[in-house]
Amino acid sequence: MKNMWSRNIVRTLLIGATVLSIAACSGSGVSDLSKDEMQDQIKEAFLNSQYAESGKFDVGFDVDLQSEEVVGSPAENLVVEGSFFGAYNSIDKELGTYDSSFDLSGTGSYNGSEPMSVDLSVVMKEESLYFILNEVPTLDDPELASVNTMAALFKGKWWSVPVPAEVLAQTQDTTWLTLPPESDDLTEEQKQLHELFKAAEFFESVEFEGTESVEGVRSDKFEVTLDAEGIFDYAVSYGEISGDPMSVEDEESLKALFESSEIEMEVYIAQKDKYLSRVVLMVEAESTDSEAPGEMSLMFDFVLTQLNKPQTIEAPEDATPFDLGALLGAPGAGGFELN
Repeated sequence: MKNMWSRNIVRTLLIGATVLSIAACSGSGVSDLSKDEMQDQIKEAFLNSQYAESGKFDVGFDVDLQSEEVVGSPAENLVVEGSFFGAYNSIDKELGTYDSSFDLSGTGSYNGSEPMSVDLSVVMKEESLYFILNEVPTLDDPELASVNTMAALFKGKWWSVPVPAEVLAQTQDTTWLTLPPESDDLTEEQKQLHELFKAAEFFESVEFEGTESVEGVRSDKFEVTLDAEGIFDYAVSYGEISGDPMSVEDEESLKALFESSEIEMEVYIAQKDKYLSRVVLMVEAESTDSEAPGEMSLMFDFVLTQLNKPQTIEAPEDATPFDLGALLGAPGAGGFELN
């Protein structure tokens, strides 16, 4: 797909992560609260969820990317659907790192081709990453033969890769939303981030729609309208305060993406423990690149369960240490060279 999609997919996913993370609120008497009171409860419940030391998650997703035909490039369509589920335990509160395990499976079709399936499992344990390809498609394009060869070497076998704790903390950091628990030990920067979060306007409206059961947890259901300008302002200010400001190009691109997107949500909040139990997020967006017109549709169905209940995360006992040089020299890996 065109470069426009590679840029906008990442930014839209970040928007989705932001919305999914902040969409949590209390159910008791919530229909009688004002918008500002609702926002305060939403923010408090988000922090309750963020500071959870363990839990399980299950995410279903559908993606549909459609680019229009332009001079020199035919119309393209990519359709992907799948699920992403697993568990996590906090291992270092100061660094913000977790042991975790998850399975990712999905199917994809390009321009109406026969669907191809992918299934992989990943475990993050202490300072090591473990992974296995359970299912991977064989690509028909002769120019991608080397990709098929490499995939075959990984399939059906656990591999391990060392990951220093500091690097792990960076990969598990949540852009725009990382807030340490309030305490007397907060730095001036952290205090400013908390004040920014308290003052931010994330939603235009929140409407109570009754109660439902989510995985056996009684939850209040809400329809939420996103305040795109409020989230944009928060993201920009967060970068400035944290010392990692957005470039002018990134700001313009993100703002254009917000303006060209429609986002709808259904939010479910656990009545007893006040955490997000489910969010259905639907995004419709148009290309912001006039030279690559097209449309994008995303749907995420996010469920969180067993918050603060210890999870079992075990490293595979038979994992092979990942050695790229040895792997490229393995039988059947002809055509691979280290430069």
